[in-house]
Amino acid sequence: MPILMLALCGVMDTLELPEPAAAIFTTTEGKLGYLSRTGEEILIKEEEGWKKFPLPERFLLTERILVKGTLCYILAGRTLRLFDLRTSRKAVIAEDVDDAAINRYGELWVLSAFKLRRLSPLGRELEIRKLKTLPRSVWITGDSLYLADKEMPLLDEKMTEELKEAGVTAEQLAPSQLALHGKGLYVLLDSRRVLRVLRVLRVSTPEG
Repeated sequence: MPILMLALCGVMDTLELPEPAAAIFTTTEGKLGYLSRTGEEILIKEEEGWKKFPLPERFLLTERILVKGTLCYILAGRTLRLFDLRTSRKAVIAEDVDDAAINRYGELWVLSAFKLRRLSPLGRELEIRKLKTLPRSVWITGDSLYLADKEMPLLDEKMTEELKEAGVTAEQLAPSQLALHGKGLYVLLDSRRVLRVLRVLRVSTPEG
């Protein structure tokens, strides 16, 4: 399977969130965001502070949050829903979904058992791939798509050691506690603290 290799810049710090979070994410533009613990709002970090967007329905448990511009996709209960953060309009994009990822063009990669589908931002099917193995998760970094045989991406030894120094074990994290972007890795340590690790990313994607 494609493997992600990470090389760190050696910069690590902790960010304090203005209110408790249930899950974190990064937008396709690299901005940090989170779902409020009440499950009723999405907050995205801007230069002037945190911008709030109310959701038209409440989410207490989520597997993945994907955001590009004003389009927000929330995977919960194996259903991928679309919310327009500007208008609060919503729609169901896909069902029976194990995991999902979004690229910088707004295209969605949706994993369902042995099938990997590429969808338009509004859910139209663009491509389907049949898989020989059953992956646990799908990830995108930059323009690279890769699959993992567990819920976490494969981290190199240096990244693992950095996380251990911060008291974090990758195996204990759920995908909703991790946000991966070309500019950095974010880990939700508790409801109000996010560990930020800045790094240089090196990606290897051999077929396996």
